[in-house]
Amino acid sequence: MPETMQPEGNYWATVKYATTSFSRNNKPQMVVTFDITDREVEDGDPIHLVEPHNGRVYISLSDAAMEFAEKKLGALEFNGDFNEPDFGVKSLWLECTHDNFTGSLKEKWDIPGTNSGGEIKKADEGTIMQLGAKWRARTQAPVPAGAPSPVPAAAQTTATAAPPPPPESRPPRGDEIPFDGSTPAPPA
Repeated sequence: MPETMQPEGNYWATVKYATTSFSRNNKPQMVVTFDITDREVEDGDPIHLVEPHNGRVYISLSDAAMEFAEKKLGALEFNGDFNEPDFGVKSLWLECTHDNFTGSLKEKWDIPGTNSGGEIKKADEGTIMQLGAKWRARTQAPVPAGAPSPVPAAAQTTATAAPPPPPESRPPRGDEIPFDGSTPAPPA
């Protein structure tokens, strides 16, 4: 861990300035730079850092990330001016984690409690089966115990449509459909 990196944890921070810019992927973002002055400890008062440390919170402003941007900017009480951003909240706790996304370990600063989206919706069974099949094809991993068995490719291509039902079990048609919710009598 480089000497200038702070340990992971929560830190007291004061806004220095913010800039609206573009990310490496050419997506709009706001970069808020903070003076980091104190580190939270579990059993006592925060520890004051000998030298203030700069931390940056990167807030993506892309359409896909706007839900999270609203939470982060709302927590800071953003003034709505992307040309000259300012915030009603000048000091707050930030969370420091370490990220190896770009190939080198770096600090990642964020506003606690602003990363969770809405309700998590589980993927449907078909998607889960497709993902499992792709994973097993790439890794040669066995099918997990209790998982539904994938349909063999041969069965998928040779399956034929079921024969039509016999005439007496066909659904009602035309004027045979009752309007009172009752079940029509079968044809004589």
